[in-house]
Amino acid sequence: MGSVHANSARDAVERYRDLCLEAGENLRESVVLRGVVRAFRLVVYVEMDSRLGRRVVKSITEVTGNVTEENIPVLQDLFTWEDGRLCCTGVRPYPLLGRMLDEAGFGYDQVMRGEGLPPAWLQEAQQW
Repeated sequence: MGSVHANSARDAVERYRDLCLEAGENLRESVVLRGVVRAFRLVVYVEMDSRLGRRVVKSITEVTGNVTEENIPVLQDLFTWEDGRLCCTGVRPYPLLGRMLDEAGFGYDQVMRGEGLPPAWLQEAQQW
């Protein structure tokens, strides 16, 4: 887990790539980018909401581990901020993330329904 100042989930991945490239002169961008996208599974993008006066999760984006031929990381939004709340996009995660959730005891469908989550989390979500 780590943090980086960024303007979006994609920007966060690209900033980690840039930080790695600054570490050495003989590094190729494509190799570094492939390493970065394989190191992360999710990017939780948090933004200050001046109207609410607190930080708000604006998106949860999966880093699929893939890169396009143009060296663009393949990301997919699982949750996005819409109409003042975090909403599920309905996109299913890549199989690796699904297996990780299963191993942790949470199926993706279960998480989507809010089953098995601590009651305090659900109460806090209702207050939003």
